[in-house]
Amino acid sequence: MTSYENMKKVGEGQEADIFLSPENKVIKLFKRPGFAAKAREEEGLLKILHDAGIPVPDTYGTLELDGKPGYTMDYIEGESLLSIVLKNPLQSKKYAHQFARFHADINSVPAPSSFKKEKDSLAWCLEHSNLDQQTIDYGLALLRSLPSSENLCHGDYNLANVIITEAGKPVFIDWGGAAKGYFVSDIANAYLMLVNGAMPEGAGFFLRTFIVFFRKDFARKYIRYYKKIKSFTNKEFNDWLLIRSMARLAYCNDDEKPWLTNYIKKHT
Repeated sequence: MTSYENMKKVGEGQEADIFLSPENKVIKLFKRPGFAAKAREEEGLLKILHDAGIPVPDTYGTLELDGKPGYTMDYIEGESLLSIVLKNPLQSKKYAHQFARFHADINSVPAPSSFKKEKDSLAWCLEHSNLDQQTIDYGLALLRSLPSSENLCHGDYNLANVIITEAGKPVFIDWGGAAKGYFVSDIANAYLMLVNGAMPEGAGFFLRTFIVFFRKDFARKYIRYYKKIKSFTNKEFNDWLLIRSMARLAYCNDDEKPWLTNYIKKHT
């Protein structure tokens, strides 16, 4: 495959575009040629997870399309949990419970031994966060003091990355940040995505105002339900939330930065 002919663009992120091929396969295509190694890494991660029985799309190898690297995977028939929640805001309690349970199921799985260590990735992000050196040093010292583990961490667990199939089963997508680490770190990152994630394109003032209120309430319910499944302390959560907020500055979009910067200033 050497062109975009007959392919439909169905999604776009900071690093990659998502296409649907005429063969009904999904192609994740990175925007820059230098991401060939990342394409191979992500495709390999998904293959390992699929073979281990984690509900993820199966993959079919890497490719290069008009000079851009990517890989092919199954198209999952279904609807994102984000879309479902926005259509049914009065059922947020039900879906927050579901979101927490799915996440706990992921985190309860031991990460494959070949997966990178989450602390190593977070340390790199802290060092490239553009924060002042004193704050970076504080964050690195805090990171070293926090527990390590072998939990499977999704790395980008959010409502848009949970697809509910027509059979009502979850399939988890976008595992580019997957690693082995401590489960509370993954919870803190998911919380950040809930309270400070990007707004839907074209959202007007009233929709944005509703989402700001609604997602904070949903995030609180998610944390409360997760704690019922597997306990963790408020201090653990707050320490990891600070680390994740600092690390996210290394790669987030501009809309996320004000909230993150204010949170870091208040807690360092």
